[in-house]
Amino acid sequence: MTRLRELIFAAALVVAAAACSSDGGTAGTTAAPTRADASSAATLDYAVGQRTIELVDDSRPTAADPKRNLPERPNRKFEVTLLYPAEGAPKTHPTPVTDATPADGEFPLVVFSHGWTLSGDWGPYVGRLTYWAGAGYVVAAPTFPLTSRSGAGAGDYVNQPADVSFVIDELLARAGLPDDLLHQHLDADHVGVAGHSLGAATTIGLTFNSCCRDTRIDAAVEIAGTEFPFPNGDYTGWPPTPLLAIHGARDRIIPVTGSDELIDKAQPPTYYLRFPDGDHVNVLSAHPGALVDDAVTAFFDLYLNHDPSQLDGLPDRVRESGLATFDARTH
Repeated sequence: MTRLRELIFAAALVVAAAACSSDGGTAGTTAAPTRADASSAATLDYAVGQRTIELVDDSRPTAADPKRNLPERPNRKFEVTLLYPAEGAPKTHPTPVTDATPADGEFPLVVFSHGWTLSGDWGPYVGRLTYWAGAGYVVAAPTFPLTSRSGAGAGDYVNQPADVSFVIDELLARAGLPDDLLHQHLDADHVGVAGHSLGAATTIGLTFNSCCRDTRIDAAVEIAGTEFPFPNGDYTGWPPTPLLAIHGARDRIIPVTGSDELIDKAQPPTYYLRFPDGDHVNVLSAHPGALVDDAVTAFFDLYLNHDPSQLDGLPDRVRESGLATFDARTH
């Protein structure tokens, strides 16, 4: 990357940091968004359980953050919010039950990466991820050590693809232990990833950049994201990992051109849910958020569960909503 591109990138980070900090400061008090409305939303397949765990990667350090008086650490520590299919009556709007007994069966793993200054347990995220869990997925949302919460910097994003790979390693390993909550409930052969904003850039890097590509990933979802550069890697030789991009055309933090260009570059199969009136955050709320849920779960149903039925009907549901456009490129 040339010096000019470095300066442009640095300036973009400063602008995005201010905007994301503003969004995070106000949105953090917002209640978790709901589905479009109770009459039109389908009952989910499962009730939802919730647990918070801590994972520690002793193989990599965490740099100091002088602005927030955080010292250097010899490891990388993550609080991970787990949402999973649980025993109990399925509902249209499930409320996660702490430490609920998991439902019978094995379920694919989806790891979700949060946006700048936010966290894996941010309310609007939990609203979306709860729905995904109720549709039959174990969803893990780590909180990254240096890009989360108020005042966070952005530079540590370069370490986050490895963080996500570590979370996948740990959850799969733990599920092999008889005393683990998810023992015999985690499908180790089907793994998806998703992310919003800086978390979307993390997801894109993890899936498509040669620096940190994790070949276990079967499908990826990026919401309001774009390519970010990563050390010792590039975006040439893209694998044909299925990609769903979701973006609002009025996003002033990460412009929609980020997803436009990504979809143009990526190898099929690709899918693109584009909201003409959506911005950086409201695509996760209320009616748009319900459509996001439909698209994400239909996409994962096909590529993690080999069930095309929901994705086949998605274009009609998007068109009828009047909220978005949906484009699919499968060849």
